[in-house]
Amino acid sequence: MSKRNFNVAVIGCGEIADFHMKGVLAKEQCTLYAICDNAADDRLERRAKTYNPQITVKDYKELVNDPAVDIAIIATPDKTHKEMACAFLRA
Repeated sequence: MSKRNFNVAVIGCGEIADFHMKGVLAKEQCTLYAICDNAADDRLERRAKTYNPQITVKDYKELVNDPAVDIAIIATPDKTHKEMACAFLRA
């Protein structure tokens, strides 16, 4: 039986996202497929250099219908969770 590889997208690149990205990379059955952040600063680029995802995007909506995304981790401010979670669940 072969192991399934899950493509993971982490939405948000704040400090808490570091824990999630490290966790994804620690699991052999997971690939850090995408990271996303829409902040005006350079944290998306800094996290990309550190964690080397396959893609980076500034709008989570680009990932909602991406067939490569198996798992989405929402690491954004609490007030944004409902909209994002519902979008991924609908997809």
